[in-house]
Amino acid sequence: MSQDLHTQITAKIIAQLEQGAAPWHKPWQEGEHNVSFELPVNVASGKRYRGINIPLLWMGEFPTNEFGTFKQWSERKEVIRKGSKGTTVVYYDFIEKQKEGKEEIDKIPFLKTYTVFNRSQLQSYKEVEPLPRPTVTFETIKHIDDFIDNTGAQVTFGGTVAYYSGRTDEIKMPDRNLFTGTPTQTITESIYATLAHELTHWTGPEKRLGRDMGKRFGDKKYAGEEIVAEMGSAFLSADWGIADAPRPDHAQYIGHWLQLLTDNKKAIFQASSEASKAFEYLHTLQLKA
Repeated sequence: MSQDLHTQITAKIIAQLEQGAAPWHKPWQEGEHNVSFELPVNVASGKRYRGINIPLLWMGEFPTNEFGTFKQWSERKEVIRKGSKGTTVVYYDFIEKQKEGKEEIDKIPFLKTYTVFNRSQLQSYKEVEPLPRPTVTFETIKHIDDFIDNTGAQVTFGGTVAYYSGRTDEIKMPDRNLFTGTPTQTITESIYATLAHELTHWTGPEKRLGRDMGKRFGDKKYAGEEIVAEMGSAFLSADWGIADAPRPDHAQYIGHWLQLLTDNKKAIFQASSEASKAFEYLHTLQLKA
């Protein structure tokens, strides 16, 4: 069953990638749909969902970020509208098995599912009109600048490309005036979302989280690291309250991502887990600042 779930969920991600859109990006036009791109949270615990569950819940394009099981909503005297379809989320559980002839006990992970419903699927929910997106050139956002400063990452603006240099351990960003907005993302948001992508790469070296980041464009580890950074950017953007969107080089990676996910049904689970770890790591640096 576990392998079937990996296959099913990977197939959903592949289907969206084949349409040219990644489920960790905001794929809708503001104003056409009232869709929340905040990090999804559980209504009972107040905790954020993590890993693969974030894009799975975003794919539903719901207008709020609150989710709960049938029981959790019932305990709040809420009734789910008839005909509403729940969203499947997953978690790992463990079976304990003693090694033959030994005292050690192995913990064998397996994937389990449960179903959640969005607040908008309740009978009590009243839809609100979406707020229009602001049109601006560039403005600084203090809480994001403070967040980045607190990480201690060295960021330099100048040049024409964005990248993280493992050799010098610094983030290079293009001049701000080279950025352009889109119908769903302002220039300011484009700059900060790109910086979030590179900041996720910055968490990868051995002295931080120790990810295998790959060595060259096209190899599987490199493609996997790009998915980690793409998801990390989406998670940070949602946390910062800005819109995320595909990078200009997004299209050239899709073929490599499709190949990676086709070859390894667990790759998207691993990448989303690593993106969540990067997100949490960057938050721990805020506490130390």
